[in-house]
Amino acid sequence: MTTDNSQFLMNKEHYVVNTLAMAIAIKYLCYATNQPDTYWVERIANEANEQCDQLTPQQIERSIEAYYLERNLHPPA
Repeated sequence: MTTDNSQFLMNKEHYVVNTLAMAIAIKYLCYATNQPDTYWVERIANEANEQCDQLTPQQIERSIEAYYLERNLHPPA
């Protein structure tokens, strides 16, 4: 599924699971490194933005298509 706009709808449950997974990962990083959560939130956000800026529009589209494929293979209960 290809789109010409820069927004798409994400399943609410997937959004919440991804958000919780990030929070859990940050919690573990804080515990393992003795760094505060603000350090990890900022570092991860900065690195993610840097990587995203390096993606081509085609790579972004393939990532979204992979999300849709996964969502269709494993719909929420």
